[in-house]
This record gives sequence, structure tokens and C-alpha cells, in this order.
Amino acid sequence: MNAKLVQSEVSLLRPKLPVCVPPTTPMSEIIQTFQSKKPGCILVTNGGQLTGIITERDIVTKFVHGKKNVKTMVRELMTPNPEYLFEDDSIAFALNRMSVVGSRNIAILDKHGIPTGVITIEDILKYIASELAIGK
Repeated sequence: MNAKLVQSEVSLLRPKLPVCVPPTTPMSEIIQTFQSKKPGCILVTNGGQLTGIITERDIVTKFVHGKKNVKTMVRELMTPNPEYLFEDDSIAFALNRMSVVGSRNIAILDKHGIPTGVITIEDILKYIASELAIGK
């Protein structure tokens, strides 16, 4: 089991396609996107490069409690320079990185630094659970 986690790449988790927006996107659009597409997070990109991330938790803590309005741009509330992984990073490395930084969502980038997916801690836990079930 441990060897498989270390050897298996995060691409095995079938990362969800990322929802990406530019930093100038108003929070009204961000909120609508969360309601309609139900992503765990939205990646903020500039010229295709990852510059930030906004999560449902950010909406509650920074938008609602920060008394911001719907015209506020996402760049004011996003977490800048978020953690990320590359497509060939191991699942064990992903689990460690997410644990260390306390992240539930993490972007997956291709070798050019372009976001290609998002994985969640739930994706990793489901993978581990399926591996444990196979071993029985």
C-alpha cells in the first residue's frame, strides 16, 4: 500500500477539470459559479498561469465576514501563490503537501505551469480506501 502511494502519480486520481477565472472577476460571478458548477475551489489565472485560489471557506471567512460587496474583485479575496502539484507528482507527496499546508484542494499543473486539474483530500482518501478494500 505505501509503495503504491509513493509510486502512483496524482493523475491516477483523475483530477477534475479546473474552473479558472482572471483576477478581475467580480465576486458576483464567483458566487454564481460556486452555485452553478459546485467546484470545491476556483483557480485564479493570469495569462494561463496560476496566481491564486478561492474556496468556499474563503467566501465565508473573507467575503461574508469581511463585509465585502459583490463588485469586489476576486484578487482581493483569493489566496495568492497557492500550493500546487505537477501531474507526475506522487499521491503520497500530494497527501503530505496538503497536510502540511492545511489545504483541502490543490491545483495540478502541467510541465508548462498551466492548470490542468484539481484534486481534493477526498479524492486521495477514496483512493486509499479502495486500495485497502482490494487488499482484503
